[in-house]
Amino acid sequence: MDCLNSIAPTDEELISFALDDEALPAEANNHLQQCETCQKRLARYKQTNTYLLSHLYRSQCPSGQELSLYCADLVPDEERIRIANHVLDCPLCANEVAETRAFLRTLDIEQPVPSFSLRALLHPIFATRVPCKECPQNSTSPPGLYLPTVTSHAHSHSCVPR
Repeated sequence: MDCLNSIAPTDEELISFALDDEALPAEANNHLQQCETCQKRLARYKQTNTYLLSHLYRSQCPSGQELSLYCADLVPDEERIRIANHVLDCPLCANEVAETRAFLRTLDIEQPVPSFSLRALLHPIFATRVPCKECPQNSTSPPGLYLPTVTSHAHSHSCVPR
């Protein structure tokens, strides 16, 4: 299915035209307009490109959601390193990361840093599960693991370990 005309575009010229929108030389462009064989060649290259893009485009890339979470620093260290290494090698993802970060900067949202308190986390658990050793009704419990109960009762001691 090759055109034998000497001014016919080469395979490289047709591929560049089909994939990169590079202009053909004037003679080759005029020939393409007239030659059914060269038009079929061009159509085949475009069809192959469409097929490859639909099956391979960003097949090795992180999802858009993963990239967004990465930009917001909401991924675990191992995943952050994997995505960062990928972004270094992939111009498509690098562009998406740059756009996402630019967007996040325009929001100007201050994200609160949650303060961690082990006592605040464990208090509801122990308060409902562990009885107070100093209360008369719970005198058999071992000392040292107690927090005040949720439904506190009246007594003069502190149930919190020192």
